[in-house]
Amino acid sequence: MKQQVEKIFNDLEAYHDFCRFELREFNPAHLYDRNNNNWRAYYAFLKHGKNFKGRNMRRSNYTPK
Repeated sequence: MKQQVEKIFNDLEAYHDFCRFELREFNPAHLYDRNNNNWRAYYAFLKHGKNFKGRNMRRSNYTPK
């Protein structure tokens, strides 16, 4: 039981950091909520790792003239 509780709190802390760095609204109730856009973005970040471009996706292809 203790390992399960630790996993939940670790996931919550990681989700909080993601929301903080990506300037997204953080709500602990959205943890594991597949219908929430923030959770889906966090899940995509976990799935794709460092290749995730997040909210700056459109700006990443910008080349100044």
